[in-house]
Amino acid sequence: MLERSHRFLCKIIQGLPKRTRSDKCTSLLGWFSVESIINRCKLLFFGRLCRLKSFALPKRIMISRLMEFKHKCVPEQLGFLPDIYKAAEQYNITDYIVNFANTGSFPSKKLWSVIINRNIKATEETWWLYRISCDNDFYMFRHIHSAIKPHKAWTIAKQFPEIRVSAKYVIDLCSIVRYEDEHLLFHNR
Repeated sequence: MLERSHRFLCKIIQGLPKRTRSDKCTSLLGWFSVESIINRCKLLFFGRLCRLKSFALPKRIMISRLMEFKHKCVPEQLGFLPDIYKAAEQYNITDYIVNFANTGSFPSKKLWSVIINRNIKATEETWWLYRISCDNDFYMFRHIHSAIKPHKAWTIAKQFPEIRVSAKYVIDLCSIVRYEDEHLLFHNR
């Protein structure tokens, strides 16, 4: 439900029709999925817990649960650490959790943030490119807009508000909604 609201708001913000493909809308604003935003926050919080002093109660509780999770002491453990591990698997950063469980060392705040942001961006873009390459509705779009980043029309309109109407027109052209498989131009006549 949260993801649907996120995509719906993306369409409203850009003034696009409801039937516009969500992968077009979100990529034109440079937005990632809500799931990735939530996972980013969870992973950053995990990093904060890992960098606490060793005598801090929250860290001791977290290490205890991490060891239970690592050694499978509790069948089907639920909660924060399984969520963290699942997110780490999704973004290919489980090595950092395993290393922390084995040695107690963890990257600095800045480095952890860079690692998370880089891996989330790479994963989101890989899946987005896969989705748009498999769907014929995106044939022209993938040649116009090839990355999840704000479209140049929006970045220019942000600097020069007087051209917002023109920027909106460019965005409308980029995200044309097609209701049938017929070509948009009469190339046979």
